[in-house]
Amino acid sequence: MEGTTHILGGAVAGMLCTLILQSTGMQSVGLVGISIAGSLFPDIDLCSSKAGSKAKPASFTINALFGHRTLFHSPILYIALYLLWTHYFPNARTWAVAFAVGVASHILLDMFNKRGIPLLYPIKKTYHIASIKTGSAGETVFRAILGVIAFVGFVFYLSCGSPTFTV
Repeated sequence: MEGTTHILGGAVAGMLCTLILQSTGMQSVGLVGISIAGSLFPDIDLCSSKAGSKAKPASFTINALFGHRTLFHSPILYIALYLLWTHYFPNARTWAVAFAVGVASHILLDMFNKRGIPLLYPIKKTYHIASIKTGSAGETVFRAILGVIAFVGFVFYLSCGSPTFTV
């Protein structure tokens, strides 16, 4: 998927995160922003991506060592990072959740591509749930659907204040 699709997916995931965490005001804005950052982060392993172009030396090194859609598309890496983050920064757990939700949206969206992702990397078997080609009309339709969901969520938030979600 292209960067714009991941941004919209991260925004939708971030909005869901704000509902579940019952955040309000500027905290909600921050959570959505961190989720969007998380949604772009796995592509740090690709120099031409939105994330990789902002950190070219790191991106180049990661790509040279691991390639694209390997370690940085593996949930195992992000589970380890989440555990380290919450251990060393327990007061920032909410931000770790938002970042993880964004990363999860990226991984899920990449599973809609036939190439799939290696859920259990370093085991190289990839998993996919659809065959949408990156940059295709199918992705454009998928992106438009995410855009509508994000827009409706934003309008709902503006009109209702800060809705809460109870389990």
